[in-house]
Amino acid sequence: MQFDLDACCADSCVVIFDVASIRSPKEGEEVDVAREVERAAAAGEVIAYAEGSEEPSGLFRVLVNESPPDAWLERQENGVRGARLRMPSGRIMAATATDVWPNLTLSEYSTQSIEPGDYLVDAFRVRWSEEEKRHAMRSRVSAVQSWLRGAGIVMGGVGGAGILGGLLAALAGLFEQTWIPIKVAGVMLIPYWAVTGTFLLVLAKSGVFRRVSAAEEAVQKEQPDLVVWLRPIAGERDFSAGKFGSWATDPSAPKAKKSGMTKAGCVGAGLLLLLICFLVALPIALVTTWVSGNW
Repeated sequence: MQFDLDACCADSCVVIFDVASIRSPKEGEEVDVAREVERAAAAGEVIAYAEGSEEPSGLFRVLVNESPPDAWLERQENGVRGARLRMPSGRIMAATATDVWPNLTLSEYSTQSIEPGDYLVDAFRVRWSEEEKRHAMRSRVSAVQSWLRGAGIVMGGVGGAGILGGLLAALAGLFEQTWIPIKVAGVMLIPYWAVTGTFLLVLAKSGVFRRVSAAEEAVQKEQPDLVVWLRPIAGERDFSAGKFGSWATDPSAPKAKKSGMTKAGCVGAGLLLLLICFLVALPIALVTTWVSGNW
């Protein structure tokens, strides 16, 4: 049995648990979330994942009494082995720690049902290379289709920002009692949307958006980033505290690499931003000059 648990807007710490295991604080009691996570993980009430220097992620592939594929096990890192998770009601969910304590709102998250009981847990991050992810995507959709979908999203976003700018220009024109800003916005937006609207319509009719989205879902299913493997157990036994990620209990496990851009990447991004600003400002300046001089 496999399913995904989504912690929605994950922060730096996510916990997986049975909804019946969470202790509600007494009225007026102050809750230290970090200390509560430590206590609950040690007691087998939650499996906790800390992001450390990773980008936030809250989507977990959960396997119940089913072994992970060898490809996942070969790429595992920063994991915990032999943790315990108590499931008195069999309703399992994932949520950010700050949404669990002091008060959990179940309506904000989805739950899955499994057999009640105690489970032995291995939990780990699977490290896929960018080349592996690209290869998995290219086996389903072409690079051209991915580029077209991305171009459509960018063009639609730019057009939406242009509409907002046009409304602001209209307001400025009304206050200044001049038609020039409104005319500039019209000259800029009408031909843009004539081209962009046609492009987006053709993309929608061709099914590019649907195919690329389906390919991304298939790759995520085939190459999950976070895996939680549950096996039923009976009786008390020694077990590890249920924490993984930057809390990896195995000293030999490779630590998460810090994300971020290099200095060269930052300089390149800055130059690209300046170029984009120039390319946006130039036609606006030319159109403004032309409209103000001829209309």
